[in-house]
Amino acid sequence: MAKIFLKDFYIKNSTTQIVAVSWQISITKDFSIINNESIFDTKNILEWDVGVLHYGTGKRLDLDNNTIYARVKIHSNDMGTINESDWFVAKLVDPTEGEKDITYDGKVISRIKDNKDGSYTVLY
Repeated sequence: MAKIFLKDFYIKNSTTQIVAVSWQISITKDFSIINNESIFDTKNILEWDVGVLHYGTGKRLDLDNNTIYARVKIHSNDMGTINESDWFVAKLVDPTEGEKDITYDGKVISRIKDNKDGSYTVLY
């Protein structure tokens, strides 16, 4: 499972209200393959708790061994007119400072560090 948050969104000089958010998850940096999406989602406006599925099979991806990318699009109501933003690629916020243990059979076998550009470095 992945949890994506809409943390900050601001439109200057506007009375805009967010009415829906479109979410997409991909294992390709250019989003040529969409692994899961929720378009014009009126329920999950501030966050989306999603399973990342393997394209074509529908099986859940092992997030320990795959880099995922997320993007959001804001749908807003400004004085009765519905507008939509461009796609915004999500910024990864990781409370572990980007380091993650890879485990196998309950034991830590490796540690990776998030390079904050969509790639990871193996530390050991």
